[in-house]
Amino acid sequence: MKYHELRSKIIRLAAKERTPVLGEFELTARCNLACAMCYVVDQQAHDLTTETWIDIFDSAVDAGLMYAVLTGGEVFMRDDFAILYNRLYDMGVRITVFTNGTHVPEHIIDVFKKRPPESVTLTVYGASDKTYELVTGKKGAFSRLLNSVGLLSVEEIPFTLRTLPLKPIYDELNYVIEYAKACEVPLFFASYLGPTRQGNFDHATMRLTPEELIDFSNRIRHAFGFDAQQSLSADTKTTTCAALKSAYFINYEGLMTPCAMATKPARSVLDDAILPVFQSLSTMFSDVEAYHGCASCDLKEACMQCYARRLLEGNAEACAPYLKAHATLKGRVKS
Repeated sequence: MKYHELRSKIIRLAAKERTPVLGEFELTARCNLACAMCYVVDQQAHDLTTETWIDIFDSAVDAGLMYAVLTGGEVFMRDDFAILYNRLYDMGVRITVFTNGTHVPEHIIDVFKKRPPESVTLTVYGASDKTYELVTGKKGAFSRLLNSVGLLSVEEIPFTLRTLPLKPIYDELNYVIEYAKACEVPLFFASYLGPTRQGNFDHATMRLTPEELIDFSNRIRHAFGFDAQQSLSADTKTTTCAALKSAYFINYEGLMTPCAMATKPARSVLDDAILPVFQSLSTMFSDVEAYHGCASCDLKEACMQCYARRLLEGNAEACAPYLKAHATLKGRVKS
């Protein structure tokens, strides 16, 4: 059995026992980029202290944590990232780090050489300086990404690339695919782009049409020969999603939620241990996660409906038109 298969099996088995083995930790809301579609960035936000995050990590390990995703914002905006990373690593947790790859300090490379991550996942926002500036709002970001990838490659630090279904990226998708192949790494991708957690959708014009989204995912799958949509954490279908079954998300304010996209149910972990918070939210989530209309729908096998996506689309208790249109087209393609 390959490692990623074993990892997935452990997460699935843990979900049956409601054991929280997978945690995603949003260490900061700060970022060096200004992407319109970002669902978290708050440059005025105050980070939790080093000591607070260490307490959270200790509690998470006591509850069963085996796999962690460290994300932001941009995680490397924290001066204490190395301290937090090393603490988690030395407790035996396998760590994936999400970064935009444009702000990787040299001392972090040394940290990763001594304590290799499971993977550093860099988000790719295009294949040119022009597209990067359009998407991220910053000049020179693409060149900084290339530099970071070069450093990781030279030092043989495991990394993967990830991209998003945005129109500017879609227009350069062939080049993004070629770049990932040149790096000899898989290209993962987010299969959904919607409003932010705050309900902002100023980037709506950059969202792909259902037709474009199917083409986007198919081209990446065909290029890499596997289902790159599968998350580094958990599946997103209601029947297989690990959210609040064996996985959870803790945001930069210390609130536990089902995942990065879902803002509720939520409960703080600052005044209680991870396990009782997880257990209470798991019970609440099981009552609201499913939408009854999905059970009898002919499109359910082709649909990417989930609680978080329905919530972002405006109503967690209703079928989202955008998601249904995508499922309808996908179903036709399969048939």
